[in-house]
Amino acid sequence: MGRTLNYQITKDDNQKFTKKELEHMYNVSTYYNSDDLLKSINTAYKTKLKQIWTCENFFLSPVDYYPNWDSPIIKNMGRDNAWDYVNREYALLEKQGLHYFDIVDNLHKRKLVNYHGGGLKTNEVSSFTKTQGNEFNSMLVLKALVTISKLVPKALIHISDEGEYLLCPLHIKNGKALPLIDEVKKQIEGYAQRLIFAKDSRFNIMGDLKNTEGFSELFARDLGFNNVYGEMDIKFIDEKLRNLRLIEKALITETNLLDKGENMMYHYNIANLSPENWFNPDIFTRKVVVEDFLGYKMSPATLMQGFNGEGFGLTDEDSEKKSYEMLARMNKMLGVNESKSGLQLRILGAE
Repeated sequence: MGRTLNYQITKDDNQKFTKKELEHMYNVSTYYNSDDLLKSINTAYKTKLKQIWTCENFFLSPVDYYPNWDSPIIKNMGRDNAWDYVNREYALLEKQGLHYFDIVDNLHKRKLVNYHGGGLKTNEVSSFTKTQGNEFNSMLVLKALVTISKLVPKALIHISDEGEYLLCPLHIKNGKALPLIDEVKKQIEGYAQRLIFAKDSRFNIMGDLKNTEGFSELFARDLGFNNVYGEMDIKFIDEKLRNLRLIEKALITETNLLDKGENMMYHYNIANLSPENWFNPDIFTRKVVVEDFLGYKMSPATLMQGFNGEGFGLTDEDSEKKSYEMLARMNKMLGVNESKSGLQLRILGAE
């Protein structure tokens, strides 16, 4: 579990990616996990970091594979032996100086491996990166995708953020971004619907509707009419409205519309803009002070942010305290009586 940035890359002409385009994605991913990037960050910020990624790393692998269990050579091997065999064959080809794609293609042609997905003949590449509360890592994910969009001009990238680094989901193409405001509107509408059906909400209308009498609780839950989060949805809606306000402000600044005296409805029609008139992706993000995250460590609190859900505002409050409160409630339900210090030790994995 944990806060995730999700991203998908398709081609704007609905064609399959060329091998060169896939290589660009792979090479950018490799760089963002390289010693070169680590050294450049340490030089720029005068740090001695041993790693950049503190939860999951960014790696967009267009070509992923697994042993071909039907291969005459492999089918009688156990899982571990099969992977050992494939890895040995991989290493032999790597020593010949072959690129990753050529190695996997060789193994595939020899029927030693199968592809996850379309392999080298695919029209969509997707993945995700969990960053928890490390917004420097969130920023690196976005920068990597922007770089890919410049190297693969026909790529159309969709990225969304379960956290608060991105103000809204984005389309990215050729280094520029389009804010997907309609997706935010749909989120707000979904929260509002759940709010009026939430059991503990003062806005709940179920009791006023005669046709809900005898409604099965299970059926109501499946319909989304039984929201357990109650008035927490007000907070969600308010956060999304705040983000829309920040997006509008960014667009006004970026386009100087006020100075031109143009109709403000232009903002709502931004989806009609062609990609060359899209915007700098950075204007749709929260400012990241990199220095604040250079010493970022995974703690019990940050681990529990993923369990509680960062969308519930855990990062805006005393996340560690809230984490222990949640664990205490869970233990109470399980009939366990445990001190805060005991909980902390167990989360940390201490004996």
